[in-house]
Amino acid sequence: MPLTKRQVIDRLREKGLHLNKKLGQNYLIDGNVAKKIVGMSGVGAGDSVIEIGAGLGALTGLLAEKAEAVFAIEIDRGICEELRDIVSGFGNVEVMHADFLKFDIAGLPRPQSGARFKIVANLPYNITTPVIGKLIKNRGIIEYMVLMVQDEVAKRFLARPGDDDYSSVTVFMRFYTGMRRLMKVKRTNFFPEPDVDSAVLEFDILDKPPVDVKDEDFFIGVVRRSFGNRRKMLINALCGGGGFDKRSVEAALKDADIPVAARAEDVGMEAFAGLSNILIDSAKGDR
Repeated sequence: MPLTKRQVIDRLREKGLHLNKKLGQNYLIDGNVAKKIVGMSGVGAGDSVIEIGAGLGALTGLLAEKAEAVFAIEIDRGICEELRDIVSGFGNVEVMHADFLKFDIAGLPRPQSGARFKIVANLPYNITTPVIGKLIKNRGIIEYMVLMVQDEVAKRFLARPGDDDYSSVTVFMRFYTGMRRLMKVKRTNFFPEPDVDSAVLEFDILDKPPVDVKDEDFFIGVVRRSFGNRRKMLINALCGGGGFDKRSVEAALKDADIPVAARAEDVGMEAFAGLSNILIDSAKGDR
């Protein structure tokens, strides 16, 4: 169970520890919310769980009660020592002092069954995007993820074409994962209280993307360039700054059944895949 607000304050004061806002240290202090998150994660016997930004163990002990092994990664050395003390009664928790963005998760021991890792975490707000990017790069060893993120980030992930929050990140996440919102978490459930609410999302790592692309890196490049300037029409975004030839892009848009005046925010993942496949053939033909 997570520490209460009073317990967090007393423990920090007793050990002379100070939270660093730059590390995004906002600790969950509501036991019911913590139980719901772990329950919805589906973690059970035989599972190995990676928890990122474990903090003072709001989720760690509850995960340890269900999983075979929990690898709790925490960047703050002082908090890390406190976490070791908090979960000292569990023989299946390894608390690791490390910067997750520099940590080799592929080097962690896998279950005897060979099963992939499950990720359950209340992500530090300041590094949400790079953390998820790293997890996606390591998707081959990950089964699924249950992550608490800022509510505005959740909206960006779950957006649809035409929504204000629709972005290249939306397309990438839908390319690699199946996503759904599990619950919203009010800011009052944290200490220190953040400025925004949070949301818990579930990400199933897809065995294969939902659309066929001829070159994954090329597809990602097309999407990223398309969203480089949301106010530009797609044809101008793709041609600007040393991009594609304008005639080739205009022909590709037509073949992909995308209006020439369309902007990236209006184009779905399937259309981007079609556009990418046509453009790469065009690029090869120009060689």
